[in-house]
Amino acid sequence: MLEKVPFVRYSDKKVSDTFTIRLNEKERVWLEEIKEDLNIAQDGRALKLCAWIGRNVLHSLFGRRFMKYLFKKERSKLEDFKDF
Repeated sequence: MLEKVPFVRYSDKKVSDTFTIRLNEKERVWLEEIKEDLNIAQDGRALKLCAWIGRNVLHSLFGRRFMKYLFKKERSKLEDFKDF
């Protein structure tokens, strides 16, 4: 049997992508509310679920093609011609 050492990757496949996120006070309150509403204890799991929900809502309301148009850099916008 192969004796395994902690914190050593034993496969060449990249299993996940890890990153750090900083939340201000308001964002922390939002996250805590979401965790309560969805009955989720872990911050990461709640954020992943929110990302999944947000993607599904945006794509079902607008569609991917229209979203690409809305956020295209070359698209002329009112702010290009008028100061707010």
